[in-house]
Amino acid sequence: MKLIILGLLLTINIPVSYGRSVDGDFVISRVTKANNKLDSYLMGREIALTLVLLPELGNELKVTINEDDKSLNAFATFDDQSNPLIIVNRGLLDHEEMTKELLDLFLCHEMGHLSGGDPKLVRRNGKLSWSSVEGQADYFATQICMDFLGYSEEQILHQSITFASLIAKLKGHSKLPKIDTPESYNVSRTLQTHPTPQCRLDTLVAGLRSKPRPHCWFNPMELD
Repeated sequence: MKLIILGLLLTINIPVSYGRSVDGDFVISRVTKANNKLDSYLMGREIALTLVLLPELGNELKVTINEDDKSLNAFATFDDQSNPLIIVNRGLLDHEEMTKELLDLFLCHEMGHLSGGDPKLVRRNGKLSWSSVEGQADYFATQICMDFLGYSEEQILHQSITFASLIAKLKGHSKLPKIDTPESYNVSRTLQTHPTPQCRLDTLVAGLRSKPRPHCWFNPMELD
């Protein structure tokens, strides 16, 4: 199975058990069946999330678990039949702060890579990827996906704060992101990497409230 993998939280560190890497393409050697309390919930999300897909991506989303990776991460990609695929690491499911609601926001971020639209990631060869950039994936997660799954504005806001705070703690930040302390800088070019945890919270809130995308990761002049 040949997969182009896009990570959720941190720079991708592919363990030996994943197989080999060739210019950004990864070969998954093994994923195994679910076995903890969130696993069955995760698998049950395939149908609901399929309805969020762009029509051109096909009509069948697959969700699977990588038992070999204990890091808190997930990936959006395509399988060798060109079906959209989300791989969730065992470490994400087993994290002590993980809940069904927070897991849905993680999944919605991955759906944002698949269906979030512009701006897109730029490949090493200069061509546009199929994937939306990280900031756009966050924006889509709260603007479209979490609402589609039936969450209220209050619930989405709470999970957005939890999501951004968890990322900040994983990165070793002593200051956690807050609603009332948005980033104040503007990027000269749209970020191709993960924004800061505060910028990610700003983006999740902006998506939830259908506000303009924050300029801490997005330069609207590039889409003109």
